[in-house]
Amino acid sequence: MFSTPSSPAIAGLQAMGVAAFLLTLGYLVADLVTGRLKLGRTTRLGLAFPGLTLYSLLLMLAHIATGGRVLSNPGLTRAVTGILAVGLFFAAFLRRRGRTYEAGPPEIVWPAWLLVAMGFIVFCTPVGRMIPLDHVWDTNLHTGWATQLMAGEPVPSATVTGDVPNYYPWLFHALLASIAHLTPGGRAFHALGPLQFLQVAGAILAFFALGRALSGRWITGAAAALFGALSGGLGYVLLRRPDVILDPRANDGAAAMKYWGDLIATRPYNVGFQNLTPPFPRDIAYVLVVAALLFLVIGIKERSGGSLVAAGVTIGMVGLTGGETFIVSFMAVVVLALTATEVGRARVAALVLIPALAIYALWVGPMVVNYFRLGGFFGTAAHPVVLTPLAVLGSWGLVTPFASYGLVRRLPRWRTGPGTKVLLAALTAAVISLIASAALPLYLGRGFSTLGRDHRYWPLVFLALAPLAALGATEVLGAVLRRSRRLGVALAVLTVVLAMPSPLLASIALPAERGSPEMLADSLEGDPDTMLNLIAPRPGMRCVIATPVGSSQRVFSYTGYRMVLFRWAPGEISRNSAHIRWAGIYGEIPGGFERQQANWVLTGKGSNKAQWNAAADAYGVDVVVAPAGRASSRVFEGLRKQISSPASGERFVVVWRRKCS
Repeated sequence: MFSTPSSPAIAGLQAMGVAAFLLTLGYLVADLVTGRLKLGRTTRLGLAFPGLTLYSLLLMLAHIATGGRVLSNPGLTRAVTGILAVGLFFAAFLRRRGRTYEAGPPEIVWPAWLLVAMGFIVFCTPVGRMIPLDHVWDTNLHTGWATQLMAGEPVPSATVTGDVPNYYPWLFHALLASIAHLTPGGRAFHALGPLQFLQVAGAILAFFALGRALSGRWITGAAAALFGALSGGLGYVLLRRPDVILDPRANDGAAAMKYWGDLIATRPYNVGFQNLTPPFPRDIAYVLVVAALLFLVIGIKERSGGSLVAAGVTIGMVGLTGGETFIVSFMAVVVLALTATEVGRARVAALVLIPALAIYALWVGPMVVNYFRLGGFFGTAAHPVVLTPLAVLGSWGLVTPFASYGLVRRLPRWRTGPGTKVLLAALTAAVISLIASAALPLYLGRGFSTLGRDHRYWPLVFLALAPLAALGATEVLGAVLRRSRRLGVALAVLTVVLAMPSPLLASIALPAERGSPEMLADSLEGDPDTMLNLIAPRPGMRCVIATPVGSSQRVFSYTGYRMVLFRWAPGEISRNSAHIRWAGIYGEIPGGFERQQANWVLTGKGSNKAQWNAAADAYGVDVVVAPAGRASSRVFEGLRKQISSPASGERFVVVWRRKCS
């Protein structure tokens, strides 16, 4: 059970065990940190995933402070985590013995766990059916960057050689790296499985806690979890078989409209669909946003300064995970501060925004310095995912009518309802950001075009509407139950049945649609003779490598090695094939065309040994991968060679120039 998984089914079982341990650890961290706030059990459960994220942040800060010596040491990470878990367990036990409880009805939490189990069925079956969970585009970058942390780089850097400052928020990669050290197999790809379970459970528990905090009733929590973390749209009525849209940009965007904007795996407008595999940084950020809203509701309702500070810390972690989520969260606090007169405008702003900015500065501070030093950003954004208004409604499904009713019922009482104030502030901030997003690239330049995409803000509008939908559903269900208990139960069951088919059917279709590359799957299942395991026989190695350009994404995603040449998009090599955001970086490191020539020499296409040595010295190359047919090339004479197994129908020769660190 604790060795490298030999099949997706074994990997799925291992992932469940690791996720259960880490969710418990996150709960204990949240329990310790919020102990003085006297939060209820439901609230602490909703904060379990943010608690785990906070622990990963602390590990990352220690990693940076020690020059990369923490997350690069699996034994240290495991020991610290184990000692912390045991210590927190006994501390919680002692606190329970010495704590006095006020008389009152016990909190009802079983519906939350039932919803978590439903979430695993809906979203997590691919974990036991495919390995890896993803193997293209952004996932290749994120697993590679996490692996760089495991190899001792203080922060994730770049795909290619040279002094390239970090330009992407790194908390997701710290979380993935820390999970990898506790997951059998030990690769970042292996860690995606436990993180998938954690993300789904974290989202459901956070929405459940938020809903309960809004009304004091578990039924509102269940509705919030259903609408915010488990529901899809209405496109399933068009299906003849399970299906999912992997590329909504295909056919000039027509693919996104195939099922009324529903069943989209990449950039959906529905936050619930963000729980589809694999986990991305933005998915983690959404869970943290819900936790921040939970703290804000408690802080305003109970006039609790500690809860407001905790909201600020959580929003700071949002900033270390995603861009647009921090913008909307920050703006929501500003709007809330203007309306929260019962607590004090200045007090709300100071208690929330100061810790938020302090934590955000851990990443954005160095980024701003390098932004001006390196001449700003390249525009690297992909085409936007655009839905028509009707498709937006189709993707939101039942949330729209229930949210509309909840908004109509709550809006007249917003001045006296702390929870309503928080939700309206979040909704206002999301809508303003959505409207203003088109202007961001105009004022800040093409380098910020990635923040000017509608598809980044529609999910945040949905996120604010989902709790309002839960409030609306609670009132509707209450009215029906007062007339007929049977009719009320039937309405609740019907709501669940109509809300969940789309994500369930998309998850069923996902493994077949996405597929698993043979070489990568064999490597993750422990075949020592694949090209990937020959160049990286253990996680955490730090090398410079030259590979055929067609293998560059696969090699980087698995090893995190710095490369002579990396190609982000198919087609010809460009100056920025490495997909680096710094506009002026190629004044300091070689560009794509120069690297292409060196890579051509290094991978055995030439026969001049002196030229090969010069290129290897210039880029600091440790290992080279070439087609097996070039194994006898003169440039590789005298060097240790290994021939890979024929995974994916192709053999490679791995040529070692020197040992990696």
